[in-house]
Amino acid sequence: MNVQKTSKTMASFLDQIKLQYKNGSMNLKLIMINVGVFIVTLLLMVIFKLLSINFSILDYVQAPSDFSTLLVMPWTVITYNFVHSLGGIGHLFWNMLILYFAGNLFEQTLGSRKLLSTYLIGGIAGFLLFTLGYNFLPALITPDRNEVLIGASASITAIFVAIGIYMPNYQIRLLFIPQSFKLIHVVAFFVLLDFIRLQSSIGVDNANTGGWLAHIGGAIFGFIYANQLKRGKNINKWVESIIDKIATLFKRSPSKLKVKYKRSSSKSGDTTPPRDDYEYNENKAYTQEQIDAILDKISKSGYDSLTKKEKDFLFNQSNRR
Repeated sequence: MNVQKTSKTMASFLDQIKLQYKNGSMNLKLIMINVGVFIVTLLLMVIFKLLSINFSILDYVQAPSDFSTLLVMPWTVITYNFVHSLGGIGHLFWNMLILYFAGNLFEQTLGSRKLLSTYLIGGIAGFLLFTLGYNFLPALITPDRNEVLIGASASITAIFVAIGIYMPNYQIRLLFIPQSFKLIHVVAFFVLLDFIRLQSSIGVDNANTGGWLAHIGGAIFGFIYANQLKRGKNINKWVESIIDKIATLFKRSPSKLKVKYKRSSSKSGDTTPPRDDYEYNENKAYTQEQIDAILDKISKSGYDSLTKKEKDFLFNQSNRR
């Protein structure tokens, strides 16, 4: 009987996790993926060690600095962004804590598609500076030694720096400090801290030199991305397009509200049509994303929880044919 109760409790717990993932924001999905990968990897490593199986999963998902190894395992440029050190919980905890706050602010301001693309490209940028450093900087070149990169720090730094550059005057409060700070000042402090830690780690055995390099690589990308975005240029658009195409391959027919679109004639006084099919499809996807977010809010908190702007938007889209 106890076994049955435990089984039902576990099934209910897993159902809740699936529901949270399905209805959650992109930032929540990223956090859940990172935590889930950590738990699964940890459990598998425990099993392998108990069975005296000499196999390490990390060897196949962490990013190597050696070009020849990278050619054999090119996927690690992406997978390393979702895997954390199993030596303790601190690496994962602090990364997810910063991602929670910076990612939520980023997504609320710029949207889920830009958040995901910045996470992915920021991680790649961090890897590029890491591998270039260990292959071309004299102080870091280590013959016959393959350094590896692991963790979401570069991706998170890119997100943190990007939102700080995009809205520098946003006021935030830190724990146990009553005074508020401009977001750009907090971002600048953490970037400066990365440079200090990089400087102190160079030439030190078993130091996290590669990790600090990756942080700075992510920061550089976040800085460039936000500055371009403020000028009206989204340099992540090509990645977002790829993500959209991949998503459509796995997307089921939604039961949510459908919105039909048609190009309007400028003579009728309606909205000017998009310049091309790509922009039209992008606007359509963005509008549907807004509708989905509003419907999710209704399912969680009821229709009365909507703002007047959200109610008007939903009404207009529902009556648009």
